[in-house]
Amino acid sequence: MLKTDRANEAIQLQERVLASRERDDNPDFISTLNNHAYGLRNAGFVAEAEPFDRRVATASIKLLGEIHPLTIHRRNNLVLTLIMLCKLEEARQILAANWRLNASPQAITTPRIAFLRPLIALLESQPDTPFLGQLKTLLTGPELPVACDVAVPWDIAYFIEFLKPKLGEHPAEYLTALVAALNDRYKLSALDPFPEWRVQPPVHLDIPWP
Repeated sequence: MLKTDRANEAIQLQERVLASRERDDNPDFISTLNNHAYGLRNAGFVAEAEPFDRRVATASIKLLGEIHPLTIHRRNNLVLTLIMLCKLEEARQILAANWRLNASPQAITTPRIAFLRPLIALLESQPDTPFLGQLKTLLTGPELPVACDVAVPWDIAYFIEFLKPKLGEHPAEYLTALVAALNDRYKLSALDPFPEWRVQPPVHLDIPWP
């Protein structure tokens, strides 16, 4: 299907959603919107995905509460979209809010927040941040519990590929290896060839973000 056809399909679906009598307090409806937003983001229709991601994130807070792992996961999805749209300030704010939540650490939410924040720092060429060190603490420390209802593995290869022109080849390879380790700790050794990981000491999770 041509890209313009996919874009038109997305617009038509959005119009149907807006006209639908389905309510945002229907979990199945919100799950459908979330899946559609993922499909749009994956296909490169990021601007079309944004309103769906925002609606899903807002509805999830009302349905599940802020500290529910699925809510945090869906807010992280919104962050993916915002990064792809170069809305980095808002992405930073959402990640910082997610990090400060009094939520129990989960294998499929906490390290993902810690991955996305240094990625933003990388895009903005920010040196000497604690973010990567905190991710290392999470990946090399005790295994965290796995929450239900959150996608495993984390499929964001499309996201890294989208950012590759801005990041460059080596950073994209490094981020790909990081995601592989996030999904499977047995792949941590694949990070050893990357000096930025090898020389990075762990940083305590209580160190505040700048």
